Amino acid sequence: MEKMRTSIWLAVCVSFVLVSSVCAGVTIYDNTTISGDGNGLVLPDGTKQTTALSFPYIVSVSTGGNSFDITNGGIGSTVNSTNTGTTGPAGTFTINNAASTANALYVTSNGTKGTINSINTGTGNAGAFTVNTASSTGNAINASSNGTHATIASTNSGTAPAVMGTSTGTGVAASFTVSNLTNNVPAVMISSNGTGGNLYATNTGTAGQAGQFIISNSSNTSTALTASTNGSGFGLYVVGGTGPIAAQFMGNVQTSGNLAVGGMLSKAAGTFKIDHPLDPQNKYLFHSFVESPDMMNIYNGNTVTDAQGYATINMPDWFEALNSEFRYQLTVIGKDSWARARIFNEITNNQFVIQTDMPNIKVSWQVTGIRHDAYAEKYRIQVEVDKTEAEKGKCMFPEACL
Repeated sequence: MEKMRTSIWLAVCVSFVLVSSVCAGVTIYDNTTISGDGNGLVLPDGTKQTTALSFPYIVSVSTGGNSFDITNGGIGSTVNSTNTGTTGPAGTFTINNAASTANALYVTSNGTKGTINSINTGTGNAGAFTVNTASSTGNAINASSNGTHATIASTNSGTAPAVMGTSTGTGVAASFTVSNLTNNVPAVMISSNGTGGNLYATNTGTAGQAGQFIISNSSNTSTALTASTNGSGFGLYVVGGTGPIAAQFMGNVQTSGNLAVGGMLSKAAGTFKIDHPLDPQNKYLFHSFVESPDMMNIYNGNTVTDAQGYATINMPDWFEALNSEFRYQLTVIGKDSWARARIFNEITNNQFVIQTDMPNIKVSWQVTGIRHDAYAEKYRIQVEVDKTEAEKGKCMFPEACL
């Protein structure tokens, strides 16, 4: 019994070369060679189909059917096309009619595997999709899915990118859109089990951004970019280039956690903002920062002099390593006397001594120091700075230029 694995049915009316239009039904069995001798198609059993066959084989259909219907009931490929030459594709699908709205290649699958599985064991691309017409408004790839899995799933076991999009024209290299208004999943979801980044955007041009995230719908209340991590690294890591700015935010910026600044912080004004202690559900309370042209630190406290009128104030062991150029303020507290107070010994070995002309006097003291640590010495604040040529004639706060 002959074992049939691959069948090709020319089940429609076709026009062969040199022969008028006929209806042919041809079965081709596996592991056989199909040939044409000029007078017909030689079948595996030795019989001859009376219709003539020419190579390359040309077939046309005038009805709504397919030129070829190819089915496979086995485990092998339905079509296996191989080119052992040095040039030329293994297969070409072309629509020559400019008015045609159909696809040059239409592939469907009712199975559990991919509709198209493209593998390249050489050095070239596993797939290349190109729109060569500059005026074309179509996509090189248009992928859609009505299922629950990804429309395009790209996997790379090597060192190259799993997906690479290149645009040599004026359009974007890749566009991902969710057009269903009830769809609440991302248009693009990227995951990585490796040690590299999930998303790596590079711009080698002289202008333009490497990445841009925009919400164009004014009624949309979602964030344009959300970065989060469950690991120990950063949710968002930004590195600047040769310019002075690594990131720029035009508008208000809000953080619900701690903010650590490793360099200089410049601002027009600053406050703390807390829930109002007396009405926390309905009001906020603001206080302004204490500003100074110096890198000044402020320390204060209260003390009581002893029976001889002396009080020694001990500062932290890092006090003199951090501060210099000390300044002092003393205020006597109490309504029973008009005692006087003075700094008896200035700060030495991280301590200073207060003296009053009467014993057991309560004194409020304040000491300020100017930072002289390594960072402060290298990056001392410049109180007055000229604007750059691009900034001249402009004001950060427009009312200041009136």
